[in-house]
Amino acid sequence: MNILFFILSVALFYFVSFKLPPNYPKRKLCIYLGSSLILIPLAFFLTLKIIYALVNYSGVTELTASFICDFLIKLTMTLITISLVNLASLIVADLMIDNSIMFHQKYNTANLNKNPVKFVLANKEKIKIAFKIFFMLGACLGFYGIWLDSN
Repeated sequence: MNILFFILSVALFYFVSFKLPPNYPKRKLCIYLGSSLILIPLAFFLTLKIIYALVNYSGVTELTASFICDFLIKLTMTLITISLVNLASLIVADLMIDNSIMFHQKYNTANLNKNPVKFVLANKEKIKIAFKIFFMLGACLGFYGIWLDSN
């Protein structure tokens, strides 16, 4: 079951990183990812309170509640990892590259046809994809630790 959730985590991360519309406003995406870092733990604590209420006032056993709490912790850590890594990827890959290119186009027009500026201008999208793949590999390592760790 943990392998299934590991695969789902990687697939969700891939979708959020690579399959969102490319013309989606970066500012809105930063706001959504940043606010999700606040809302996800809030939802976790509210759900945890509901589980403890179920344990105290119904026939749910401690073992079932412990299993649900462990699953909730892993799910919360996965969602926070997706939000944090995508926010970092957005800041580094998209905003930093775009701002560097805009700077050079505005203040360094004499050197636009010289390397390395010429290389970056010609391969802007490839560089962004390389950064996103690097962040995806790091997130996959985190998902492995969350879902497939033996503890």
